[in-house]
Amino acid sequence: MPETSLPSPHPAHLRGVNLGGWLVLEKWMTPSLFEGLEATDETTWCAELGPKAAATLRAHWDSFITREDFAWLAGVGINAVRIPVGHWIFGPPYPFHEKYGANPHPFVTGGIDVLDRAFAWASEFGLRVIIDLHAAPGCQNGFDNGGIMNVVEWHTKEEYLAHSVQVLGRLAQRYSGQPMLYGIELLNEPRWDVPTELLKGFYLRACEAIRAHCPPERVAIVFHDGFRSHTEYLGFLQPPQHQNVIFDIHRYQCFSREDLDMDIHGHMHKAGDL
Repeated sequence: MPETSLPSPHPAHLRGVNLGGWLVLEKWMTPSLFEGLEATDETTWCAELGPKAAATLRAHWDSFITREDFAWLAGVGINAVRIPVGHWIFGPPYPFHEKYGANPHPFVTGGIDVLDRAFAWASEFGLRVIIDLHAAPGCQNGFDNGGIMNVVEWHTKEEYLAHSVQVLGRLAQRYSGQPMLYGIELLNEPRWDVPTELLKGFYLRACEAIRAHCPPERVAIVFHDGFRSHTEYLGFLQPPQHQNVIFDIHRYQCFSREDLDMDIHGHMHKAGDL
């Protein structure tokens, strides 16, 4: 994308939202898209619908999140958005998985154009953008948000790891000139039993691919804890070699009765007790 004029420096504090269910389908967010289907995630949704998937998904892209939503977010004080993408964001080629069925390239193309448009809206309304690799080939967590329910094979094949690194590098290259790019998240929620050393190795490869295009003074790198103790990352991705790196922890304070009954002060206190 062409570079635009630089805005004021990035804000010290982000007040953001995650634009889930847009460029990576999650059934619980958009149940109407899955009605009457056996599909449980975007991979099986595209495979089941086949040629019919394109028109339906492109209509979803055009209506689920719009320019008016970006304007509203900015108007209520939001200054950042996190945009999840799948490893298929650039279209084929990408590694095959048996869940694709007979079509080796089932995913609908054109998502990258929607991401381009999101950057234009972000620039218009002053919203910083974090791009997040949400669904990796082979699925990194077995959740629908990882692309394939009940499959965790991302870490088992070098072609899956290499493709993930390549996609992150291409995203960095494409948006390096976009001043609203705040950061790139290397991988959303890799599962707790993906070996830590393998995950660290992937993170290092991904950092190198991103930093080839996005210097630390312009773009942050974000990495998720993989649902394990922060102590497993002590000394990892530290300065001076690594700058502007953010450690991402997802707190789900919503699944127990105790959490559901807790007031805002209790949630804030619990979130601080890491």
